[in-house]
Amino acid sequence: MATTTKSGGECILHQAIKSGPNRNLGKYLGEVDFIGHIVPASPDSLAIRDEAFDLYPFMLAAHTEWSLKVVYGLLGANPFVIEPYTLNTH
Repeated sequence: MATTTKSGGECILHQAIKSGPNRNLGKYLGEVDFIGHIVPASPDSLAIRDEAFDLYPFMLAAHTEWSLKVVYGLLGANPFVIEPYTLNTH
């Protein structure tokens, strides 16, 4: 499935996350429900870093103060964005 974008080419998921958790969620029951309806429409965006902050969606959600449920939900939806860390001891 293609990544859904709005004007300007930015992923809808990234735009929704940047709008913050205090936005009007409309018909949705809460922030988890709101984000949870966007992800299936744009699953590829889970592996795309935001252009402005260079953060994956779960990191962007943490940065913009969404709940831990949303942050962990986004990470759990695509845990492969975590890169292995190796300590250089030289």
